Amino acid sequence: MVTRSTAVRRSELESTSAARAREALDRGDLEAARAEIDGILAEEKPIHDLYGDMCASFLSFIASKLGEEAVDEAWRYVADDVWKPVLMQFKDSGGPEAMAHAFAVFLISHRYDFSVLEDDEKWTFEVGYCTSGERMVVEGKVAHNGGHAAGHHHFGSTSRAYPWSLEKEHFPYYDVHSALWFKLPPEEWGWGVMDVEYDHKSHGEVAVTKYLIYKQPRSARA
Repeated sequence: MVTRSTAVRRSELESTSAARAREALDRGDLEAARAEIDGILAEEKPIHDLYGDMCASFLSFIASKLGEEAVDEAWRYVADDVWKPVLMQFKDSGGPEAMAHAFAVFLISHRYDFSVLEDDEKWTFEVGYCTSGERMVVEGKVAHNGGHAAGHHHFGSTSRAYPWSLEKEHFPYYDVHSALWFKLPPEEWGWGVMDVEYDHKSHGEVAVTKYLIYKQPRSARA
């Protein structure tokens, strides 16, 4: 039996890249500190990708047990429970500009490849690469979506076009949250300042190309 007195502490498994970067800076080793920055980014990726894949797997299970329309219901439930309070907080304090700044932080935290353009009407977040839904497609994990041939292709996609799939067939169940969170329910909640666009990308599959945040809600623009 292993006891605490006989166990060997593996402190090297507890050390983080951020801690090692600080130690390198303290001793003036800038090259070592720069090297650890890449480690900080790499440490976040496994759990980020795993949780994304878990969402896609849960949704595939929901569709198989309750029917495809339940994917819409599930994402709407999460939107009401999680996303609506966030959006309404920005509506009540800070408005679209604060939302645009926060959304940039959201994309950065996901390690997106993106560019931001602002004009008199809106902020446009042009997506070079999405590390969640698009990543799953490229890795060949989504049914009827191509991607890497070695992927398992188990994660579900819509059998036909729906309003909640942006009128697209074979739309990944995971990406349904984009259509709902950024397009449909916000209008129903009375603050339709967001939108999203999907199109074919260089790898041949459909993925997010733009997120839009308007300076005036849809009703005011109309």
